[in-house]
Amino acid sequence: MTNSQPSLDLGKTAEKHSVSQLYEYALAAGKSCEIVVGDERGPMGFKACVMLNNEYFVEAVAQNKKEAKRLAGVAALDKLNIRYAQEVIPEGKSLGQQFTDLVYNHLYMYLEQFSVLRYRRKSVAAVILVSDNKPEVVSMAIGHQCLTPSHLSTDGRCLIDSDAAVLACRAFRR
Repeated sequence: MTNSQPSLDLGKTAEKHSVSQLYEYALAAGKSCEIVVGDERGPMGFKACVMLNNEYFVEAVAQNKKEAKRLAGVAALDKLNIRYAQEVIPEGKSLGQQFTDLVYNHLYMYLEQFSVLRYRRKSVAAVILVSDNKPEVVSMAIGHQCLTPSHLSTDGRCLIDSDAAVLACRAFRR
């Protein structure tokens, strides 16, 4: 008996929804998969749970049922270490723009779950690991800047004094 996981061909699945990719993975792995979305809105929104082989796997919360189901699919693919279509970075962008897009996609996913953070001023710091020419966010934190933006520089002359940067570095070290 082999212990290999089925793989998804990103060339064929780049346009597919995360829920479709999750169902395809489960079918290829021979597992049953179901996404259960609650009928009643809770204090944080609608909750969707992913059940693999009739066992709880992950859950997600969003403001509407469709988004909750999509976020649950994204969370399940993330937990299974399958890169989903939103993280596929098109060729032709600069490295800085690729990093920005990748961090923005991760940030958007979390802000959908915690809408109270959406309207606050924040700074975001992320640690990005590039392996095999594929950037991946390994740590991300949201905070506020302790200095005014006029005192900050991106060329290394001034230390970026932000609690988000400190939290992201600490999370990366662990």
